Amino acid sequence: MSDAVIGVVKALHADVWAGLALNALLLWLVVKAMCGKVLTFLAEHGVTRANYRGDVVPTGAGLLLWLAMLADLALAAFWRAVDADQALSAIWQAVQADPAVSAPRPDAWKEAWEALAPGPETAGLFAFSEISLLRFALPATVVFFAGWLDDTVGNRIVKGFRGHLQAWLREGRITTGLMKAGAICAAAAWASWNMGGHAAEWVVRTLVIALTANALNLLDLRPGRALKGFFLFGAVLVSVSWMAGHTAESSAAAWRCIMPLAAAAAVLFRYDVRSKAMLGDTGANLLGFALGYAAASVCPLPILAGLLALLAWLHWIAERRSISGLIEGNAALSWLDRLGRRG
Repeated sequence: MSDAVIGVVKALHADVWAGLALNALLLWLVVKAMCGKVLTFLAEHGVTRANYRGDVVPTGAGLLLWLAMLADLALAAFWRAVDADQALSAIWQAVQADPAVSAPRPDAWKEAWEALAPGPETAGLFAFSEISLLRFALPATVVFFAGWLDDTVGNRIVKGFRGHLQAWLREGRITTGLMKAGAICAAAAWASWNMGGHAAEWVVRTLVIALTANALNLLDLRPGRALKGFFLFGAVLVSVSWMAGHTAESSAAAWRCIMPLAAAAAVLFRYDVRSKAMLGDTGANLLGFALGYAAASVCPLPILAGLLALLAWLHWIAERRSISGLIEGNAALSWLDRLGRRG
């Protein structure tokens, strides 16, 4: 075994973030292979819409995000079934006695192979319990289907939360947008409740998750804008989680849940920013929900309260002014918004 391979095995066994990187790479390859097929599926089944330039392109590309989440659950089940951490331990223990050797003991691979057997528990590297993943995946699926419903049969005439609410109160019509808002709030409340804490924390976390889910949808009016917001806000959250003193393990547990969505978003970015496909409510709401979930998981209550105030202000502005107009009126934001966009 070469020194490079030994180093990789050691890193995967010792560093949970290395394990996340490996998982993300595998998911990125899977999603990249699926992307073209998914977009073709959407186009063939009429899930299309005219974009801001009038070009008809597939919408609801957030379907790929949900499929990535399912692939991640399958991959998590695989890691647990083969007891990956035990296998890596066997390989590493075979070489760590003498790091200078270029090959493991003759029976090292045999020990590693024997370790690849179903085990009741996997500890360490890939050990994120199915329960912790499902606590995110189940409410996220609710958000996905609510967005998918709005993309496929929704009314494009009624816009904004106030418009959907007025349609219900004045005309007695329940729009798909109103149904989506209710589903997102219920999913956010469920996800927040699973995090524990007292009532005030539950309320703040619920509002942050729900409003973040809609905030990204407010940005999804130009190619690439929502995905840029997703990655930029995600980078800020990573920084905040470290400054707040979270351990690597606790931070990794939160990011492990949204990692498949980030991998899929990276694949979709090229198509979205070049106006080849649109995330739709399916994708924008799901990515926003994931960001809100991560923020609620890693940020202390004072920071969440500040974030809630910022989100409330953004929604208040969006009901009264054009978000696109505000962005285009700022030189720095306009440059970032147009970066990578064609036409």
